[in-house]
Amino acid sequence: GSGGRPSTSAAAAEDGGMRGLATFQGSTCEQSQPQGSDGAPVSWAPQLGIAPGVLGAVVFCAVAGDLYCPHSLHMFERVDAAGHAAAQNLDADVRRYVWGGIISDLAITAGLLGWAFVTATAAVGKSNGERAVGVMGLGWMFYWLGAGRVKHDPLVIATVKDHFARSRPSAVHSTYSFPSGHTTSATFIVASLLFVLIPAMLHVMPEARTDARWGPLRMAARFAWPLLGACIASTAAGRVLGDAHWVSDTVAAAGLGIAVTSCLSATTERLLNAPIPTSVDGCIASSEGEKSVLQQKDSKST
Repeated sequence: GSGGRPSTSAAAAEDGGMRGLATFQGSTCEQSQPQGSDGAPVSWAPQLGIAPGVLGAVVFCAVAGDLYCPHSLHMFERVDAAGHAAAQNLDADVRRYVWGGIISDLAITAGLLGWAFVTATAAVGKSNGERAVGVMGLGWMFYWLGAGRVKHDPLVIATVKDHFARSRPSAVHSTYSFPSGHTTSATFIVASLLFVLIPAMLHVMPEARTDARWGPLRMAARFAWPLLGACIASTAAGRVLGDAHWVSDTVAAAGLGIAVTSCLSATTERLLNAPIPTSVDGCIASSEGEKSVLQQKDSKST
């Protein structure tokens, strides 16, 4: 009779609400990983693969072998002596404040500004926030433990310096000389920003691909290798002409910085391309529960 119509209408409205909720939750689950135009998940491909990291490690080992193996050719002896002589010919204030200060720190400062912006954006990102924060957390872990800090050498650099225990060309600092912490840091910070952090954020945060604030970083990533080369060269020149390091220290440091960045890139790839079983299972369970509820409502209404 007329008493059954309101209940049928209420059941239909409730069914519609449940179906809308299911659709909303389903779309939320789909957004957990970036998708292509065909709707399939898109994997993140690192722009700095294993090969540059292996090459960087080979460069570091080759320089160390040339310096410390008794039967090596000692090819860096003359280059190191020439760099030290050039630094000694400079005015003391220019050597200390211009080369040893401004030029040595320029690439590191610029790189850290980029890191700070990307970190802040990841923290307030509208999409895939967990993945974005995870990428930045991984990057900062490598920074603190691997090759990032300058004032106090991180674990990797401090261990290597203590092992080789090489004296500096002058008493600018009390720590050991090989490899250059500044050059390692500049290489790692800039390479990680250009080859790992910016591409990873553009992958997991679609809004960053069109946001005008990301324009300079997107442009920088397009010219990653020239920018990285300029940053390494300027930092190395600052350390040598500031008389804080030998030339060989900076060459080995650049290789080490690339190797550490390659490790970060590989780890980030595993993080971004790993499935998310918890959230997916939750979505499946939620959908199954909603189907059961809808079936029960249908049976009652009939």
